[in-house]
Amino acid sequence: FINNGDWSMFIDGGAGLLLATDEVPDGGTEFNFMPRAGLGTTWRLGDDGGRFLLGVRWQHISNARINGSDNNHGADAVMVYAGVMFPF
Repeated sequence: FINNGDWSMFIDGGAGLLLATDEVPDGGTEFNFMPRAGLGTTWRLGDDGGRFLLGVRWQHISNARINGSDNNHGADAVMVYAGVMFPF
């Protein structure tokens, strides 16, 4: 949402499905939904187009009460990530 050329800021979001062989989390179900949202930034590393990436993301895992409220043991997590991107 902000692109200054040398640096940028972005938001990300999404949702996914999780199918596991065990209950996730313990006491939950094998089938879960996984919404997520985050915020990050990038900085230019040089003239070759490489960028350093840093972000934080929240993620939730639950089955959205599809098997009732008693079987909806959800979990929330926060992730911090960093990386380097190179165009090709």
